[in-house]
Amino acid sequence: MYKRQPTGRRRAWDDTAANMGTLDDRARARVAAWLAARSDITQETIAAALGVSQGHISRYLRTSMRLRLDDLEIVARLFGHTICDLLDVPPDPTDAELLELTRALTPAAREHLIGLLREGSTGARPRRRKKRRAHR
Repeated sequence: MYKRQPTGRRRAWDDTAANMGTLDDRARARVAAWLAARSDITQETIAAALGVSQGHISRYLRTSMRLRLDDLEIVARLFGHTICDLLDVPPDPTDAELLELTRALTPAAREHLIGLLREGSTGARPRRRKKRRAHR
């Protein structure tokens, strides 16, 4: 990912990753955007959820001060999002596809799938359905 430069400094191979900034920068920008989009959540609301002052949140949003990962998770949940949403981390493509396909299922099919997954994750053999006999 990085190439050692003769001066001893490192340079990112991927310009896209370098332009995205740090995770702190991404989280700070996302919190600011969420605050701007929602009038029901304020800096005071976030501060109360974290047990800090409103000034602490203000300093976080305008400087390079950092919040702990646990605090960032609380902030994400406050806005109804996950920590991955906050950090702008794309989900694993397979997980995203599985989630999309699961959401498209009917409730009965979803319940059946959950049963299969539970059985598969515990090592238990799935129960086989008995064949119905045709009535003559």
